[in-house]
Amino acid sequence: SGLHAEYMRPKNMNCASPRESPLWLFLVTVFLCYSAMTSARKTLTWASSGLMKEFEYDKSDIGIMSTMLSLSYGVSKFLGGTITDYVSPALVLFVGLICSGLCCIIFSMNSSFSTLCFIWTVNGFFQGGGWPPIARLLTVRFPPSTRGFYWSVISCAGNLAFGLAPVVLGFLFSQHEWRAGFVANGLFPVLSAVLIPFTFPIFALKAVDKASINTSSASPSSSSTSSAEKKGKGKSAPVLAISMATLRSEVLKSDSVWLLSIASVFLFFPRAAVQEWGALFLSEARGISHVEAASVIGTFELIGLLGTLAIGPISDKWGGKRMLVNFLFAIITVVASLVVWWGWNSTNSLVFHIAFGLFGFASSGPKTLISVAIAEFVHPNITGFAFGIYELIAQIGTALAGYPLGLLMEYMGWNGILLSLVTSPAVLCLLFAPLVNRKPYLAVDVKQD
Repeated sequence: SGLHAEYMRPKNMNCASPRESPLWLFLVTVFLCYSAMTSARKTLTWASSGLMKEFEYDKSDIGIMSTMLSLSYGVSKFLGGTITDYVSPALVLFVGLICSGLCCIIFSMNSSFSTLCFIWTVNGFFQGGGWPPIARLLTVRFPPSTRGFYWSVISCAGNLAFGLAPVVLGFLFSQHEWRAGFVANGLFPVLSAVLIPFTFPIFALKAVDKASINTSSASPSSSSTSSAEKKGKGKSAPVLAISMATLRSEVLKSDSVWLLSIASVFLFFPRAAVQEWGALFLSEARGISHVEAASVIGTFELIGLLGTLAIGPISDKWGGKRMLVNFLFAIITVVASLVVWWGWNSTNSLVFHIAFGLFGFASSGPKTLISVAIAEFVHPNITGFAFGIYELIAQIGTALAGYPLGLLMEYMGWNGILLSLVTSPAVLCLLFAPLVNRKPYLAVDVKQD
């Protein structure tokens, strides 16, 4: 039998309730932690010119290290997402921050290419302790009526890290060698991790064998009325127990999860292409100074921050229609890709500020809202597993922007990046289209095990 399930924090949530911390402390802690993890993961991108100069590496060498991190990051995000369904997300985040920070510091102390590749791969593994537990904490803390807004706020941490870190690290590189940037970006997550014990009881490790959902209304997300409520006011709706194995099976059979996961490849690929190669393209191919090139990539991220901030509240105002808003932003991304194509051969940095800024705005929105849609397309007690699948597949897009794109550019030159920017948004629209009218997870079919 089906019962309409209004939003309610899962009854058997396996971590201490994030509601125990004040909202401001929750937001500050999670914001800083996500910013720190993002900054630590992208240190190689911003220091690549220094490594290429000191060790005489070529683009494919940097691409190899970048791809190895992307692959290990994808696997670890799947594991991290799955683990957060059973243990404290705060503990996973704490361990990830400390270990990723140490990897950056250790990286700065080595010179062997094979050692650097190994350390950067390990860093990717611990990076999986970043976004998956944060997404789990956001899903548990906020009801659908405000989830889009707060998800956008926290997602801005990534945009700020991408936008401001190149400027800060650029100053460090100008005053010191590239190693100083790795040390700074290693200390950032370690220091951010200090806030976690003050925000969450991180050692609450109660495991769950059963998942449940309370069908009583805590923060209604729709006007539908549950069958339990129809029986009479004042009566508590029944709690439905569903095995985790059943929920995992539901996720694996969900075409919504798979479509969004595949779509994310065509979202992450062009974004990563700009982040990984954009500054190098502008300085080498268009003769723009390194400082100005870094500022263009900063514009891509900082204008992207506006897209991130806008898309969540818009989807909340539109009654939680996440995929309709995603689809509209994907259309804007297609338009932005055409603007990039139009200005591709320009040597004026202002043209690239406009083109990359528009592309950053349009693509940053869906990057945020896909995660919200994933959370709402599955049972609330299995969101970690769903995030894991999504993140694992999405990371393929980021990995393709490393060594594979580097090889493509050996044959096509810098037009390889242009190809990714022009074609990917069109595919993204096609994959979003079937989900525009898809309803969130509101009904649970109960099967007794």
